[in-house]
Amino acid sequence: MGLPFAVVAALNLAGVTFSPAWRHGYDLAIYRESVHAWWATGSPYSWATQRGLGFTYPPVALLAFVPWALLNQSAAWVLCVLLIAVAGTAFCRWWSRLVAPGASLATLSLGAAVLAVTDPVNDAMALGQVSPFIGAAAVAAVAAVPSRAGAWAGVGAAVKITPLADLAAFWFRPDRLRRTAYALGAALVLTLFGVLLAPAASWAYWTSALWDTRRVGRTGSASNTSLPGLFAHAGLADRPALLAGVGLKALLAVGWWALALRRHSPDRLDLALAAGVLTLLATPVSWSHHGLAVCLGWATLALRGRRLLALAGAVLWTLPVFELAGRLDGPLQLAVQSVRPLSAVLLLWLLAGARSRVGDDAAAPDPRASVAQASG
Repeated sequence: MGLPFAVVAALNLAGVTFSPAWRHGYDLAIYRESVHAWWATGSPYSWATQRGLGFTYPPVALLAFVPWALLNQSAAWVLCVLLIAVAGTAFCRWWSRLVAPGASLATLSLGAAVLAVTDPVNDAMALGQVSPFIGAAAVAAVAAVPSRAGAWAGVGAAVKITPLADLAAFWFRPDRLRRTAYALGAALVLTLFGVLLAPAASWAYWTSALWDTRRVGRTGSASNTSLPGLFAHAGLADRPALLAGVGLKALLAVGWWALALRRHSPDRLDLALAAGVLTLLATPVSWSHHGLAVCLGWATLALRGRRLLALAGAVLWTLPVFELAGRLDGPLQLAVQSVRPLSAVLLLWLLAGARSRVGDDAAAPDPRASVAQASG
């Protein structure tokens, strides 16, 4: 299962990707320069690229980026690509054991390949992005068996707010209170540690930088893959686009739950994927490398035997869709920009109707085996 990740890592390091050369290590450079700015001025938010993009995470996240700041850009990027490949392999092994523990080697390889070649892994390698780790933490917080796994949502939320969306998914778990307590406890502890680490930067983040979406990008950015982005591409201003996108996301969430209940009782895997996909769709600005839950959903379909659908989904999230859209105009451009968000909506419908092979938590034959399996 590690072979697809190794191949994708090798191609990225060799420069054989769909990403333009200027994007290689682009986000990693932002992390490194923000740490240097923190050391020099006391605030990581005092630095931005020529495009106005800068550090968008709480100060506690700086600890994760300090090791990269101690290296030069090239060495840091190589190590980041290798780390994503290793972590992706480990995560994919854990996930495949939950979804299809008896799957053939060919099916497991296909599932791993679908995840490795798509943007949440492939594009994150090119950019040197931290998003795959945050996405994996959010998924594990819902899908893992032990209640303490909820702390992973807190870790993700302390670095990037969006994993708090897992709290909605926790409500449908039998251990909802314990899982929520672990999540909120971890988020609070890490956030307070960030305040102690950098009090001035924490004040700047929570009162200013958090609300400055320009540091992430405009809602109408050509490569925004969220529902607000979809409405912005259709011509709505940023605020109406955000309201329309969040409203549609709420309808999708209710519709998914109703359809899933009609066909079968959603388990922890269904909930983890639905929470991740809906979060991607509702966030004002979402890039392709944020869509780990989407591509994990296509990989899950492969593990459940729906190989053609999984391959089709992988193609949509591998090809340079938004670069193609940039060469088009009018309705054709909007149609191409809509491919990825609409594919995520389609995935929600497919997952709601696909019966999971994972039993209920109460039916687990050996709790100790379940805990060992969930811990990877």
